[in-house]
Amino acid sequence: MKNSQRNLSIGLLIALVGFPQISETIYTPALPNVANGLLTSASMVEMTLSIYFLGFAVGVLLWGTISDWCGRRNAMLMGLFVYGIGTLACANVASIEALLAWRFLQAFGASVGSVITQTILRDSYEGEERTKLFSIMSGALAFSPAIGPVLGGFISEFLGWRANFWALVVLAVGLSIWSFFCLPETRPAQNKRLSINEIFHLFIEMIRSRALWGHILLIGATNGILFGFYQEAPFVFIEQLGIKPSAYGLFGLLIAAATILAARISYRQSSRFSALSIIQCGAACVVVGSLALTLTVMTGILDLEAIGSGLAISTLFLIFFGIGLIIPNSLSQALKPYQKAAGTAGSIFGGCYYCLIAGCTWLMSILHNGTALPLPLYITLLGVVLAYGSQMIRASIHRKITVRPTHGLIIHKKS
Repeated sequence: MKNSQRNLSIGLLIALVGFPQISETIYTPALPNVANGLLTSASMVEMTLSIYFLGFAVGVLLWGTISDWCGRRNAMLMGLFVYGIGTLACANVASIEALLAWRFLQAFGASVGSVITQTILRDSYEGEERTKLFSIMSGALAFSPAIGPVLGGFISEFLGWRANFWALVVLAVGLSIWSFFCLPETRPAQNKRLSINEIFHLFIEMIRSRALWGHILLIGATNGILFGFYQEAPFVFIEQLGIKPSAYGLFGLLIAAATILAARISYRQSSRFSALSIIQCGAACVVVGSLALTLTVMTGILDLEAIGSGLAISTLFLIFFGIGLIIPNSLSQALKPYQKAAGTAGSIFGGCYYCLIAGCTWLMSILHNGTALPLPLYITLLGVVLAYGSQMIRASIHRKITVRPTHGLIIHKKS
């Protein structure tokens, strides 16, 4: 337990970690209206989703390092300001080119919520308590993408597509005021401001870590499944199975509930089971669920209306339950060896797994062929990646590192 945690508002941290996902998904129900309003093609409008992830990835790489230099609180306020400016500009654009540019800036600012919130938690909590808090945060991360389409659908239907951005401007102002008055500085006094050379050496040290690569695979693949699902599922459940868009929105909330339930169970069981044990259990759930979903599609059961939909919901519930077990435990453990440069390390870590997420969503778009089969095959493939990532971490735990101070040599021994 650390002193800085006494002044932290968990409600504020939940809001800060969740708003980037809401900002991305609130926009999706309005895409056809944006195309009509800006007199452009659907493909050009869809590029605004891709540019958002690109801006987010750049922000993830930079905000952690910025926070090591100027503090967590200042970095958060700066990011919220940039986010607000980008969002305000998006609400007033007159062309698709301008929307693409401002969406990049909006995402760059929004990424501060993901990076700095996690860094603040690592600054302020340790051990079992940190794992429990990351479980709560993962629940927010799971639920917030499902809120966006529900809110965005109603807002765009009654107030127009620009109103989505105006709602986000209000959100940016509210979060900025809340953070200004209630967010303390948590950067440790011993936190070192790294030079460019030191950042380079930290990067080399991190990419040589087998355990860290295991966590990168875990976070990248779980988010790849999450965003791949939101990317492909509408084609499967709305176009192929004929589910109404309003019902599909509720279906998304049900899937998010699986992740929240798992995060809650992880929170309660973290004192009884190791983080790795819970991660391995989550990977097993994803693999079993994805194989069951693949069989449901390949055997034609998915087309049997209520029966097929019921089986699909059950298997997806198991998959997202597994994701809910993996994310909080992986996030809480990944950067333990890099606490003295938590912000910079968080940027490097986040940049790596966001590149993996981008690759996963690109793969999903390549696999899309108008049938239901690519989605379960995609999830199965990433389930195997999760199992491999957990084994990488397990193997690294069984290697004991001894440092010889006189020579600075590192000897690896298997325990």
